Amino acid sequence: MSFLSQLNVRAQCERYRVSIWACPQFLFILMGALTMIAIISTATLAERYAGDPMITIGGASIVAVLFLIIGHTVVLSFDRLALAAKTQAEFVSVISHQLRTPLSAVRWQLDVMAERLKKGNTDVQGVLATVQDENNRVIRLVSALLEVNRIEEKRLGIHLERIALWDLASKTVEYYRTFADTLRLEIRLEREAEQAYWVNADEGKMRWILENLIDNAIRYSDKGGRITMRLSHEKKFVKFSIEDQGIGIPVEDQRQLFKKFYRAQNAQQVQTEGSGLGLFIVKSFVEIIGGTLHFESEEGVGTTFWFFLPSVE
Repeated sequence: MSFLSQLNVRAQCERYRVSIWACPQFLFILMGALTMIAIISTATLAERYAGDPMITIGGASIVAVLFLIIGHTVVLSFDRLALAAKTQAEFVSVISHQLRTPLSAVRWQLDVMAERLKKGNTDVQGVLATVQDENNRVIRLVSALLEVNRIEEKRLGIHLERIALWDLASKTVEYYRTFADTLRLEIRLEREAEQAYWVNADEGKMRWILENLIDNAIRYSDKGGRITMRLSHEKKFVKFSIEDQGIGIPVEDQRQLFKKFYRAQNAQQVQTEGSGLGLFIVKSFVEIIGGTLHFESEEGVGTTFWFFLPSVE
């Protein structure tokens, strides 16, 4: 049964989550079939045109090139599978680390609470608040992982509706204002004109985009700096930009910024915790909604992210 299941090419391709033209089993079968055809064809040509060696040489050359192309394709397929295995190993490592920290914090806080209760101390509000924060942190991480999985499997549900981007951005900024004030950061939201800036978007995903961009701007800004967000119109598009005066992104890290689990070196030094999934999800969400995401940055000076969405004024 195991041998027969290996011959089920379609099932194997679905297992590896690759197209049939990138599936090793199919490529091996194809190579075997083409090998047989090539050998028979070459033998037939050689027998028929035995007096003309150029025909035989030409046939053999075609067969060699054909095998080279198929062999290269097989190697690329296995390279993709090896890369997938490496990515999976990195995924397990990163997620294990990210989950271990908050879960360990929850365990320690529960131990503290248990000790206090043994001694008759019922003041555990601070402990419960910490446990709740760490629990929310785990939930956010798991939610991000689920979104990544949906993105990669192309089964991301989306509900487009008419949204006033100015109103949504205002609410999001107010939510983060206390966090910014704690770090003595000035946070501004401006608009080119007194308009609502209507767009067709999924409200939940739009909120995720804004929250991640604002959260990153705050976390990687120097204390006492300024974060400026601005809404404007450019032709038939609404443009949202967010500019910080933070650590910036090194040039060597900028090309890989939107890769899963990738974090710039200076970002890891400032914020040791982070999954490297936020910007990957943000970019995917912007593109799914129908927009484009861009950025420019200079290390030690700051970073500006901006995206365009079709306007429905």
